[in-house]
Amino acid sequence: MHPLTNCFLPLLVFALCGGSVQESGAHTPIYIWRDDATGDSLTCDLCAPGTYLLKHCTKDRKSDCGPCPKSHYTEIWNYIEQCQYCNRFCTADEIESVPCTQLHNRQCECKDGFYVRHGSCSRHRRCPPGEGVISNGTAHTDVKCEPCPGGFFSAKYSSSQTCQKFSVCAPGHTTIPGNDMNDVYCSACRNGSRTHEDEAICDGELMEFLALQILPPRKDRRLVAVLRRSAGKATTKNATVLDLLKTIKNKTSKHFAIQMLDILNTGRLLHLRTKVNKWFPHMDL
Repeated sequence: MHPLTNCFLPLLVFALCGGSVQESGAHTPIYIWRDDATGDSLTCDLCAPGTYLLKHCTKDRKSDCGPCPKSHYTEIWNYIEQCQYCNRFCTADEIESVPCTQLHNRQCECKDGFYVRHGSCSRHRRCPPGEGVISNGTAHTDVKCEPCPGGFFSAKYSSSQTCQKFSVCAPGHTTIPGNDMNDVYCSACRNGSRTHEDEAICDGELMEFLALQILPPRKDRRLVAVLRRSAGKATTKNATVLDLLKTIKNKTSKHFAIQMLDILNTGRLLHLRTKVNKWFPHMDL
């Protein structure tokens, strides 16, 4: 039963038994009380919010009211004989927005990152890679997401980040196009590179480029699986894509770039293989 219903119930019962509540202009509200001992009808003052009735009035004295004890309250003028208990407790997903006082029950709202859904708090959705936040979540509404338009990207799950504008590469760098999940990549690997120094730069950027790629889940699992097979048993369970690429580079007898072409082909990652072959011309070494 709602707490306010509990508060009104004694008033209702009394009214049915012959009592009544009246407003006395700008003065203290009153109620009519029939004295059980004498049978007389008496006009008594109601108790103010935050208090409750200790004793009904008599013909010789006014109503006796007392303050609600700790963790109890009354919200309205009343003649109930016990204050309402503050029975609203915040859950782990809520914060206390209004504390319990003598005048009202405790109030809770969803904590940051959650919103009210079907009467309980649910975590705000996270926009997936390729989508950005267009409307932030509140305690009462969920996050709204929208696919990133051309020239923008989102590389991670987020409940707060909007789509980000593509980076602008510095002069002298090759701009490798991005997509809705990946920023453009600014490469210093030059076409026609032939020295070992140039090759080291290109190999380093190739590893970074592959490690930064956000792929659909199935393709991402295939990439990790084929890299693990190529890296061998020396890798740890928590090795990142970049860790695996470094291991492969250190153990291969081929040019690293050519080795990566073979690995991507084995993993049936043909779209990624095409991008790498197109934008890293040192593959022709």
